[in-house]
Amino acid sequence: MNFNSRKEKVLESRSNQKSYKTAGEVEKERTPSSEKRIENVGLPNSFENSLSQSISKLKNKYDLSSKFLEDEYLELPNECRFKYRHDYQSLKENLPTDEEISSLVVFEETRIIGFGIAKYSKLNRTKIDIIDVDEFSRRSADLSTIWNYRDETFTIGVAHFMVSEFLPNLQRPIVANATNSRSRFIFKSFGFKSYSSNPCDLKLEQS
Repeated sequence: MNFNSRKEKVLESRSNQKSYKTAGEVEKERTPSSEKRIENVGLPNSFENSLSQSISKLKNKYDLSSKFLEDEYLELPNECRFKYRHDYQSLKENLPTDEEISSLVVFEETRIIGFGIAKYSKLNRTKIDIIDVDEFSRRSADLSTIWNYRDETFTIGVAHFMVSEFLPNLQRPIVANATNSRSRFIFKSFGFKSYSSNPCDLKLEQS
């Protein structure tokens, strides 16, 4: 399903009072959540080969690619809906002078459908600050594939691809503040673990 088809289906489902449920919405209704299920079978200690294979399948299926922004700022497409568009636009004033920021965009063919922003801190660690995927390109919009891990089946999407592109290029340890169960599942898929009394605080230690 391409971008325009996904957008049309998402908007149609809203106008019909969500009479149509995407695969992502069905998964969201399942009990327990993906986060709880991956905890129940045991969190990965690293980037699992099975996850890498599923991400490669997703990449090939939707013609995904990524690009780190170094000395070039790329405009986000107007037809896409991003929660943190303003944060991305603020990069325009900082590139390429700010060496403490690492930013990445994800393309579906030639359209930007996601971006991530990571920041290096004085604590000798990196924080993945933002992972944002266009509303019509999320798992809930059916841009996804299946990941079989141990005895469970999970749905993964663009955010998983983005994190997989980020990790080899960021200084460890890497931390993230994942404020909902869906985002915590994404990071925990790669071996991030809780490191404080706040369950939203996750860390990937030195390899």
